Amino acid sequence: MDKESPNSVLTSIVIDDYIEYIQLSKHRRPVYYKKGDKIPKKYLNDKYEFNKGILVSSDTKEKIIKNSRSVGTPKRKKISGQDIWMGMHYALRSKIAKELKLYLKKQFKKLGLEPIKAEDYPISIQLDFYKPFGEANWDIDNHALIYRKCILDALKGDYIEDDSVKFVRGIPSFYIPCKKEDQKLVITIYKLPNIIPNDN
Repeated sequence: MDKESPNSVLTSIVIDDYIEYIQLSKHRRPVYYKKGDKIPKKYLNDKYEFNKGILVSSDTKEKIIKNSRSVGTPKRKKISGQDIWMGMHYALRSKIAKELKLYLKKQFKKLGLEPIKAEDYPISIQLDFYKPFGEANWDIDNHALIYRKCILDALKGDYIEDDSVKFVRGIPSFYIPCKKEDQKLVITIYKLPNIIPNDN
């Protein structure tokens, strides 16, 4: 877009292979089979028994781990706006937002993002998500919802004066299909015409 046009590009940054998961813990804790759980057939014999409601080995009394494949591995949560509408616990929502904002601030600093000048307001911030189709059962609004909020929060103070409509008039988001190795998030900031309402 031409710098002389009403909506001129002020800056654009590319975050390659942007994160879609937040690490909640470094190591998953073991989960054990309890009475009332669906017990795999291999444990339904006299080699196993319940001790205080927990399935254990009859010989060693060792507890049988239910999540043996994931125990000890990092616990991650996919960033999804859908979870907000489904009633995500506020503590988990806060954790995801905090980690995503921290990630974005680091990216802005690493990529050399410059603060928007006072004379360049108002602005719009366009988000272009380059991402594979995958199962194609997701929608752009749910995918972009948390990113839009956290990007504004991460920009506010250091790069933009405020995220109110006095300064930011829009934050549209678009999806562009690509190969997995080309996944990226492009953030483009435009200068908008400063429309002042006529009181007459």
